[in-house]
Amino acid sequence: MPDEESLKCEVETFSSWKEVIDEVCPRCISRYTLFCEMDTLKSPESDIKGFLSQKIGIDKDMWENCDFTKTNEEKQKSCSLCMGLLQDDFSTASIDKIIEEVKGNSQEFKSFQLLYTIPTQLSVFHHLFLSKAASIYGESFRKVPMEIKFVVKAIYDPLIATKLEVLQDNGQDGLQIQLYFTHPSSGDVFYPTILEQNKKFKKTKKGAWWKRKNQKNVNEDGKMVNVSSIPTIAEMNKFIGGTNAQELIEMNKKVDFRSSCDVKVKLFHSSIYVGGRYNKYSRILSQTPWFIDGKRLRENSVEEFIVQLINEAFGSSDHKFASSGREDVDVRMLGNGRPFIIELINPKKLNFTEEQMQTLEKNINKQTEDVQVTYLQVVDKAKCDLLKEGEEKKQKSYLATCRFLQTPVSEKSLAALQELISKPQEVEIQQKTPVRVLHRRTLAIRPRMIYSLQSIQTDPQESADGVIFKIKLVTQAGTYVKEFVNGDLGRTTPSLKDFLHAEVDIIDLDVENIDLEWP
Repeated sequence: MPDEESLKCEVETFSSWKEVIDEVCPRCISRYTLFCEMDTLKSPESDIKGFLSQKIGIDKDMWENCDFTKTNEEKQKSCSLCMGLLQDDFSTASIDKIIEEVKGNSQEFKSFQLLYTIPTQLSVFHHLFLSKAASIYGESFRKVPMEIKFVVKAIYDPLIATKLEVLQDNGQDGLQIQLYFTHPSSGDVFYPTILEQNKKFKKTKKGAWWKRKNQKNVNEDGKMVNVSSIPTIAEMNKFIGGTNAQELIEMNKKVDFRSSCDVKVKLFHSSIYVGGRYNKYSRILSQTPWFIDGKRLRENSVEEFIVQLINEAFGSSDHKFASSGREDVDVRMLGNGRPFIIELINPKKLNFTEEQMQTLEKNINKQTEDVQVTYLQVVDKAKCDLLKEGEEKKQKSYLATCRFLQTPVSEKSLAALQELISKPQEVEIQQKTPVRVLHRRTLAIRPRMIYSLQSIQTDPQESADGVIFKIKLVTQAGTYVKEFVNGDLGRTTPSLKDFLHAEVDIIDLDVENIDLEWP
């Protein structure tokens, strides 16, 4: 940063308190006094003026003729330190605007938190003020003042909570009211120079530059401005440190101090979760939208049938769908259904009765016979962990329709099949990641348990597809059943063909039960 001596040489210091109050609001003058407390800064401006009169001898009559009270457009209207942020008129108007936007958004919420973004270029005004004001303050000067952001928060928080009549909770749940304070005039002066400097540095994916580049836009001065075009505090301080005093002064002269800050309000509610179970009766329906090389392969999916009406009912802007495992496109999900959970992002409606959830469930089920939903209800976020646990640790039951690939079937194979009727087998298998899922799963060898392997057909049926038989399996979650049946070119050992001493393949597969208490 420019050292104080160089700034003192370049910056004309204040010679009287009249000059100070023509540029700086009462709260900002107080922020730089050693004896100022937060309770004082939360007081109305009239009380702060009395405080300043008592502590540092500013005559109350001076305020009557300061530039803040004049209507001449050529005179300054905003504080040269906070750009109006800490002035009563601005605070009153901003809070009214915030309340209007929150109440006009039809947003249900039980608690809220306030998040503040303050223009980083205010740091420049602070550093220039340090050299101008030190002598006039004397021994009462505080070089590190109370931060504007904390003062704004101390003023706004209680007033907004009172007007909303809702609990303010600084946890992560509830409605986030994000307040973006901007000052376009000073931003136009300082931002381009700082961003041009930043381009000279290496842009790494893990750095702050990359993270900001990928954030969503915020609205500034009626235009959409990417967050990456707003310098961080660290970047602003680096700019101040690398810029000579005269340059800072010249840039500061270009700022329009007649304009106040503006506030943009962005509302975002924490996610809520809906859980249930689904049955899938189609063998041509994928669980989630299916794309390969950007081309969609199926018109609909289980997820879309379920989520569309739920999103509409809750007014959510987006969602994340998860389930306890997933079945292939050609596998049916029967029995008690597969547990699923939906994270609803930024929902507007929160309160649903049991009857309303039942109606929503019925409307989902009316869309198609291919997908049916049961036990639909709002669930706690902690349920996500239970669902994840079910993916790996719970048992799943299957019915597989299989065939012998060679005919006639040997007596040894038929005898082995008969034995599986009366003596179900339990076996641990080793499964190397199947070829068909290598594009999305890490190559590894995973041990999996077959808790029960049982034939349910005493007399295999001959057909055009070969000799058909059915088996029931109870497996550890995460087992690739198709690969257990056909051996997957030796990648699963042992496999069903090892038990039957013959080459076998699977025709159809149904999931009959997922042993998970849900929801």
